[in-house]
Amino acid sequence: MPPAFLGFLLGCFWFGAFMAAHIAILHFKKTASPSRCLIQCFAGAVTTAMACIALAQAAGWPGLLLAEIYGLMTMGCLFILYAPFFYTIYTSLSTQSLLAIQSTGGNLSVEALVQRFASRELFQGRLATMTASGYLAEERGQYRLTAKGALVARYFAAVKSFWRLGPGG
Repeated sequence: MPPAFLGFLLGCFWFGAFMAAHIAILHFKKTASPSRCLIQCFAGAVTTAMACIALAQAAGWPGLLLAEIYGLMTMGCLFILYAPFFYTIYTSLSTQSLLAIQSTGGNLSVEALVQRFASRELFQGRLATMTASGYLAEERGQYRLTAKGALVARYFAAVKSFWRLGPGG
């Protein structure tokens, strides 16, 4: 097997182990810092991957140094994709706004949203963007989810619930 392909497979395997550990810890254990958990799990996966490849190299398997480099590059690339996804669910103001509107049965005033999340200017800009994108509809100062917004809110609510991230924004 070429070292590049072996490295890719190993990188995918260890990244999968990282994701499984990260999701399991968030789901089953209340953690004070989900961000720290993300970094620690990834560092643990990288360290374990390097140790396993070093052991295989010591056992006389040729070409594993190059495979290790490819594996670490694969893990890094996958982490670059995963981290923004995690932080979108964990801290996104837009996501939290959609969930807040969903939790009230679909209607929430601008004042209630501003009190909960941010300054009026920042929040009005965000609401305008979500309305223009088709996630919200405004009627007499009240915002409600559109069908598209409800679908997105249900998805993010399910992921946040599964990861037990709780409120945040």
